[in-house]
Amino acid sequence: MSLTLADNALIVARVKASAADIKAGDYVATGGVPEPDGTQKAVELRIFPESMRGNGDGHRPGWPGAPNGTMTNGAVGQTVSSVDGPVLTVKYRDGEKKIIIGPSVPVTRLEVANKSELKSGVAVAAAAATPRSLTVPSPPPASTLAAATSCPERPAPKVSSGNYGPDRRRRRSGRRTASDWGSGLNRWSAVGSACRGTPVTAEARRRVGGRLSCL
Repeated sequence: MSLTLADNALIVARVKASAADIKAGDYVATGGVPEPDGTQKAVELRIFPESMRGNGDGHRPGWPGAPNGTMTNGAVGQTVSSVDGPVLTVKYRDGEKKIIIGPSVPVTRLEVANKSELKSGVAVAAAAATPRSLTVPSPPPASTLAAATSCPERPAPKVSSGNYGPDRRRRRSGRRTASDWGSGLNRWSAVGSACRGTPVTAEARRRVGGRLSCL
């Protein structure tokens, strides 16, 4: 997969931290699961930089990091200790939640960086990415396809009696031999077939003097 960064893309580095680095007033994002007493048991916590304060403010279900996961974003208020670890009171616009930070919970601090931090082999995560659509060329109009595949009609050739017979030169000179008339039946039958399928009779041959053209 390839990613194209927008000109105003925000580059944020994730730096390893601990629960001891969390101070009152820090703006945090916590993925966790609800406990029976109403508290939230943290699965992961991130400390936001000041420039990202207010991002995702509130408490909501649907965090995909754990079954029945929740996400709580807000400012850290009071912190108390418990046998399970520090308990943070995270305040957001519509209320607050108590978050238990166990000893194995990964804590990271987000720091604003620049594009020079993006190097080969560095693990990255992209938020608010929009897939690009591929442009598929439109097919040519149907009229263009028809013009490219159709063949122009050609007129049927005219058939003339002069195209038949064994010796066209004798026909052009006007001389006829016995062999011409002897084979005339076959010639006139062929011409008659070409002339719309109408048989040529001896009387018709006599009237035209032995010459017939099919138009």
